[in-house]
Amino acid sequence: MSLTLKQLRVFSAIALHGNMTQASEMLFLTKPALSMALQELEKQLGQRLFDRVNNRLHLNSQGRRLLPMADELLQRAHQIEQTFQQDTELSGSLHIGASNTIGNYMLPQMLGAFIEQHPECTPHITIDNTHDLAGKLTSFELDMILVEGNLHDPQLILHDWQQDEMWLVASPQHPLAQRYLATGTLTLLDFEDQYWIVREQGSGSREHFNTAIAPHLDAWHLRLELNQSEAILGACRAGLGIGYMPAVAVETDLKLGTLCRLPLPLPTRRQLRTAIHKEKYLSPLLRCFHEFCMAWPHTVAESAQSASPQD
Repeated sequence: MSLTLKQLRVFSAIALHGNMTQASEMLFLTKPALSMALQELEKQLGQRLFDRVNNRLHLNSQGRRLLPMADELLQRAHQIEQTFQQDTELSGSLHIGASNTIGNYMLPQMLGAFIEQHPECTPHITIDNTHDLAGKLTSFELDMILVEGNLHDPQLILHDWQQDEMWLVASPQHPLAQRYLATGTLTLLDFEDQYWIVREQGSGSREHFNTAIAPHLDAWHLRLELNQSEAILGACRAGLGIGYMPAVAVETDLKLGTLCRLPLPLPTRRQLRTAIHKEKYLSPLLRCFHEFCMAWPHTVAESAQSASPQD
């Protein structure tokens, strides 16, 4: 058996895109050339690697077995090339996933600092909810993810990273905001029978609401379920209900007075994590980026504490 890097590149590209057209554009090869390379690979392995369904190619069980090994060989081949082309710089592509809070409020600054140190790095960023990012990680579409929610897939290696804090916010005209302004205090009973505006199922923020807040209320009402933080903030400004938001996402509104923070006698800190597939080959660049993230000195909570809540 004599596998080639070309065959593995073709296999990896088709696995990524699910069709010949996009894979051929990615590799600058014709579709007949791709088809021949894939056929040769499957012939040498004695196994079909894809199921053909409606003109799309879906990885089968044998293809899923091969993908992490092919990925490792291709990464190592790239590493060999880079070793002799550039002796000091880490270079290449990183496919990073981040959940909403991290992707919008932490990752840009982190990437800026990392790229300043490693200008030959090309990051590709996907911002999505925790559940969907985990799916992309297990299918090797992403190299690493940074998420707010917990993950239970045994294929993934998790590292506790940083912590942030969730705050309850509402329009200054909301009845609870008016009560807090008048009395200086709120109890858990005050939050009964209120309307809430929360993130969608599968997001880290919604998971935290479901575990940290909802069980302590006998009755709460879902007003809106939205998949973007800005949409939740807009709904809260309009007086549609109480929002449960990362502290860093509301600091501008608190400073401007367009929202106010409602104190709640419950713990609202949550753990942020990094995740990598246990069979993912850690290239020097990916290892370097993960170590950089773990050493990143500024937490979301620290950033948020710089805002003075409009209590």
